[in-house]
Parts: sequence; C-alpha cells; structure tokens
Amino acid sequence: HGHADKHGLNKEHEHGHADKHEHCEHEHGHADKHEHGHGQEHGHADKHEHGHGHEHGHGHEHGHGTPAGREAVRFGITSFCYQRRRPFHPWRLMNVVKQLPVRQEALALSEALKEAAEAPATDIDVVRSPMQAIIRAKGFVWLSNTHTQIYYWALAGKHFELTQYATWWQTIPRNEWPDNEKEVADIQLDFDGEWGDRRQELVFIGVAMDKKAIISLLDACILTDVEMEHYRKHWADDEPDDKGAQK
Repeated sequence: HGHADKHGLNKEHEHGHADKHEHCEHEHGHADKHEHGHGQEHGHADKHEHGHGHEHGHGHEHGHGTPAGREAVRFGITSFCYQRRRPFHPWRLMNVVKQLPVRQEALALSEALKEAAEAPATDIDVVRSPMQAIIRAKGFVWLSNTHTQIYYWALAGKHFELTQYATWWQTIPRNEWPDNEKEVADIQLDFDGEWGDRRQELVFIGVAMDKKAIISLLDACILTDVEMEHYRKHWADDEPDDKGAQK
C-alpha cells in the first residue's frame, strides 16, 4: 500500500477550524489524514482539508503508512498503529518520550509535558529501550491534565515534537460545527462512547521494532480504572451541555 490520496476540500466556514485527525485504519497501518483547509488536490493519499474557525484543527491523514518494497524487507522496516480510548498520564508518558532516539535537549514539548519533564524519572535503560527502533511517528494524543486539547505527536529522525494542536470536537457546542452534513458525518466517525472523539491515535514506523514492547510501554502510560474515575469526577463540569455527538 504506498499510495496516499489527497483530497483538499475547498470549503470556507465562518469559524475556520484547521482540522487534523490522524487515522490508523484497518490492520495494515494507514495513517489517515483529513485536513480541513482550502484547495482541492487529488493524488494518492487521502488528505481532506476543511478550514473551520476557533483554532480547532483536526486533519485526517489518510495515507497508507506501511512501508512497501524490497527496502522494507531488506532493512526490516515495519509500521503499526496504536489506538486507545483513555488519556495518558503526563508523567508516565514523559518517561517514555525520554526513550525516543532523539537528543533530550532538542525535545519540543508542550507546556503540558514540560511540567512532567520535571517529575522524578524512573530507572530506564534508554539505550536498550524498544522506542529506539522508531524512526518516524505521528498522530494525536490525549493527556489527562487537559480535557479539551488535542496534542500532536511528531517524530522524524532526531526531531521530536509534542505540541498543542487543537480542541476535541466533543468540547465544541454543536451549533458551532460545520453546516455540511458530510463533514459532520466524517467528524462523528471519530466518536465512541462518553468521551467522544478523544483518543490516542499514533502511527509508528521503525526498523526491527518490537511492537509488543512498544505497546506495553504506552499502555503503562494509560490511566488505570481508579485514575479514570478521578479524571471523570475532575472534569465532570467541563463538558458542554450540547455535546457534539448528539444530533
């Protein structure tokens, strides 16, 4: 699968969210991207761009992320998608971020993780960490210390960023959504259960990756049942009366 359709929908809405959603589709690792922006373009790698307002920015990136060809086989390049419907604990996630194959002083972190970076670190053998095998990764992150914000994870070579990207659609009153029914239907595809479109959705590409070990490290960052109850109570009053998933 190496193609990547690019659809840029030339739509303008009064509000202008610049939406970016990463999707891991099926089991063969598509890294889907719908970018809500302006301008139409067709190629291989689904890119939908719409352009809405209030700094919201989701962009679904539809592009098959699985490396193909003899190079992939020869060098052991593989990819997989990590998806969960619970937030990461920022301190625990920071300990995993520190295991990535990047220079620590060059880490570009959101304020949400800068605080976590000052937390006590656990004993980690970074050199032997399974995270060292990752050469590229991107996608959306849900952190427990912020209920409304989407964070974008981007790793390419020695450069890593985890930056504030936009707000989850679940937090936006329905009367501020696009009027176009197709766009609304696309947005609602990301909704699942009480937390709406909040989720972890990350695509990893690497050389000789230990997928199970990487997943295990990330799963250890997910909130436990007890932590999830605290999260639910803490943010109970932060949900809009008119939740996005409602019709």
